Amino acid sequence: MLVHELFLKIARRLPEAEAISFNGVSLTYATCATQVERLAQGLEHYFPRGSRVAINTFESIDTLLMMLACVHAGFTYVPIDATSSMKHRQFILRDSQARALMVDAQTAADWQLEHDALSSLQLIIGSPFSLQTSARHFSLEELAASSSSTTGSRFRNRLPGEDELAYILYTSCSTGELKGVMITQRNIAAFIDWASMYFDVHPGDRVAVHAPLHFDLPVFDMYVSLAQGATVCPITGQRMPLPQAILRFLQDERITVLYASPAALTGLATHSSLTEECLPFLRLLLYTGAELHPASLAKVMTTLPQARVFNLYGSTETNVAAVFEIFPERLQYQRIPLGRPIFNTRIFLRDAAGQIVDDINKEGEILVSGPSVSPGYLNRSDLTAQSWVELIFRDRHWRCYRTHDFAHWDERGILHFLRHHKNGKNDPTLFT
Repeated sequence: MLVHELFLKIARRLPEAEAISFNGVSLTYATCATQVERLAQGLEHYFPRGSRVAINTFESIDTLLMMLACVHAGFTYVPIDATSSMKHRQFILRDSQARALMVDAQTAADWQLEHDALSSLQLIIGSPFSLQTSARHFSLEELAASSSSTTGSRFRNRLPGEDELAYILYTSCSTGELKGVMITQRNIAAFIDWASMYFDVHPGDRVAVHAPLHFDLPVFDMYVSLAQGATVCPITGQRMPLPQAILRFLQDERITVLYASPAALTGLATHSSLTEECLPFLRLLLYTGAELHPASLAKVMTTLPQARVFNLYGSTETNVAAVFEIFPERLQYQRIPLGRPIFNTRIFLRDAAGQIVDDINKEGEILVSGPSVSPGYLNRSDLTAQSWVELIFRDRHWRCYRTHDFAHWDERGILHFLRHHKNGKNDPTLFT
């Protein structure tokens, strides 16, 4: 099933369950589904199918609803970092060829004088506030109200297909070059299938959305949670860099599942008042994006003895490719392994001669193939050709993403990270 089908299935089964909790405001699955469908119908009333909607807002319920509405109706959303420079934001707006831009009261002021950047947009979507611009604009409430002119039968016939783009995430990774990673409906569905089965997120779970929405971590937080009947709990941008504020949020929201960066976890363990008694409800702790030294991880695990801890390996282009559960006895590793490939993904190691590496402890570059792997970069066929390759292995063709990470297999089939190498840069601790 695709994202919208999974979400609506849960909404029908658990209409009164809490879907979203944010800053003291709560939406049930039934209310959330109704609002998402109205916004989706409003979008397709004004725009052609497949149009792109740039979202330049801070975390809010409105933001999550718009993301869900886009995925639901076959539109492509493009989240833009609300704290980034205007040069950065303007580039994404132009490169993505967005037809609409969603702003909020905080980000709208940044765009007031950007007439050239907004001239190609048909409208700006935002909450009710004063906006001085010549571009056509209206509120989410007005957009949802326009759905009354869209017939139900027309809308039902326009649900998204597997190969349509769901969202585009702009990343510079280690190169410093901004590029849009295209993610299809099929990509999300494959990830949800694996993550839902592997981690057993279920109704009653309360899942924090810790990373900003222009990162790929919230894909798990939002879509896996809403496909399984859990509650999505975004952290406000003001709290994100403050360990003590994050701790208070986790306590107040009774968070059971947290997916965060190693830096955030280290900060929580060393710069907050976290003790073993602070987070009794947290049962699942996931991290990704960089290595976490075993000594630092031990500090985290000591204060969260009841939580299962997992290292998730992957990039924006692949989402999660490998996973490793960390038990206390595994902290004796000098470096935490990347783990084993997830069930619907194939990992190859390739040496400098272009040959597949099967030998134990022999180094090779990590290449990832599977249904979660992005089709490529938007408007960058050159970079796509450099980063995606075709392998022939056992008489099959495999389209793979080159991570520029180097690793080796051990005798148990566990992948161990060695170093990252890209554009002449050799970083022994950086994942892509």
